[in-house]
Amino acid sequence: FHADRQRAKDYGAELFIEKPYNVEKFAQQIKDMVASAPPSPEAAGPKPVELGPPPGTAGTVMTATVWGCRSLSPEKRGERSKYGRATSCVSLEVGGELLIFDAGSGLNALSDQLQKSGRYKTLWLFLTHFHQDHVEGLGGFSCLRAPGFTLNIGGINDPDKSLADKVAEIFDAAPGKYGPVSAPIELYEMTEDTYEILPGIQVTSFFANHPDMTLGFMVESGERKFVYCPDSELYGERGTALQDYDEKLGGICAGADLLIHDARYTEEDYRTRLDNGHSSWRSAVEFAGRNKIKRLVLTHHDDQYSDAVIDSVAAAAARLVAEKGYSLELSMAAEGLKIGI
Repeated sequence: FHADRQRAKDYGAELFIEKPYNVEKFAQQIKDMVASAPPSPEAAGPKPVELGPPPGTAGTVMTATVWGCRSLSPEKRGERSKYGRATSCVSLEVGGELLIFDAGSGLNALSDQLQKSGRYKTLWLFLTHFHQDHVEGLGGFSCLRAPGFTLNIGGINDPDKSLADKVAEIFDAAPGKYGPVSAPIELYEMTEDTYEILPGIQVTSFFANHPDMTLGFMVESGERKFVYCPDSELYGERGTALQDYDEKLGGICAGADLLIHDARYTEEDYRTRLDNGHSSWRSAVEFAGRNKIKRLVLTHHDDQYSDAVIDSVAAAAARLVAEKGYSLELSMAAEGLKIGI
């Protein structure tokens, strides 16, 4: 029995029960084992984490919060994760205003928070594009059915369909499930340009390297720079003179206080998914290091990745930062992550 016990332990067994066994005692042993077992990382839900502004920065001008950071892959959407399972949504508090970037399912938790706090009533929503994982929360956005809210939506026209048409399709499908929208909505068609949407707050929109018409956004206020680019394929060493996307994006992002960028794939998976519009974590880290980014948040985790896979990416990315000597603070996006800028 000693050899069997040791073999079971080597394979990770939590309990070894010898035959013959007492049924009542067996049930109690199982209960005791389950009660004493620590929660696994996969079973644990996301826990809020708050990061202050980088060292040497005088005060906080903006605060970014991650509400959703996953891709849309239905195979594992029911599994719990410490990084969360909600799709793309990030908010930015700046100058007493609230800007929202993308309306994935993470918008649901933000909506609940907005109604509880009552702090922000005029909202700005900027949509990178209309793939499902970036708009699936918009139709059910409960603030649009609550008194006092106003929503401004900025996005881009497609060659075949206007921003107004695309937004209308989402809301036309919503009443049967959520009820009619009562809040006023204003639409703003955006191109590659800089807009002063409010005094002292500039939003620059730019094309991202991703299928369909897709934007990234930069916000500048009080000499701080925030960049949100969740669906973006960097070429890295594959770049040629005709593929200048990395150089163009680098000119926009250079010196940013915070860059939230696509890092959907491991290096191995990226090799089989070239030109799909998403980056590997290594490409994102090296891009941020080259362009003197102060803080990088890797986002858009593939929904098929377990927490263990994302943990391994975080560890490898940290090693790369150290090996290259980058002056870069690195974080993995997770629901509840709050970052001072």
